[in-house]
Amino acid sequence: MRDSLKDRVALVTGAVGGIGRAVAVHLAQEGATLGLHYFVEPDDVAQAFLTEFNQQGFRAKLYKADVSKFDDATQLVERVIKDFGRIDILVNNAGITMDRTLKNMTPDQWEKVIAVDLSSVFYCSKAVIGQMLERGYGRIIGISSVVGQKEISDRPTMLRPRPRSSGSPRPSRLKPQRRGSPSMRWPRDS
Repeated sequence: MRDSLKDRVALVTGAVGGIGRAVAVHLAQEGATLGLHYFVEPDDVAQAFLTEFNQQGFRAKLYKADVSKFDDATQLVERVIKDFGRIDILVNNAGITMDRTLKNMTPDQWEKVIAVDLSSVFYCSKAVIGQMLERGYGRIIGISSVVGQKEISDRPTMLRPRPRSSGSPRPSRLKPQRRGSPSMRWPRDS
């Protein structure tokens, strides 16, 4: 275990499976303490991951929340801050796939994908930004699938439902306008 992130607290949404799991392990290997968010996975699967995680000497706690809802995302952030004192790094990784053709996708399915893949990024980021600005430190990272960068014309959920959470470098460059301001801007490309 290295310590480049020693004394840092990270919250990873969608941390129990796939990319989120790999990101959580990497952050822990760098010394971070982790808030591991999950929602759709069964509780016993999430608990088994936490046990495995802790057996490796990593510091972490599980949090179940529906981050597609503003109040739940805010409460998730508040619980992590209560337990660890702050959040230094937020990794917005929660996402769902409803791979349907445009013809077969219902409006309810579309709205659920947008709520989880896009709205949750805003909700969680909004919930952490204030305390990051107060302390003068924080990192907000957006994760998404490379599939969103490919043209799959008959799959509406692949038409970039996470337009600014794509794999491009831009999401990591989202910066506050000035210290103390919760509003965000995109830096000009050089």
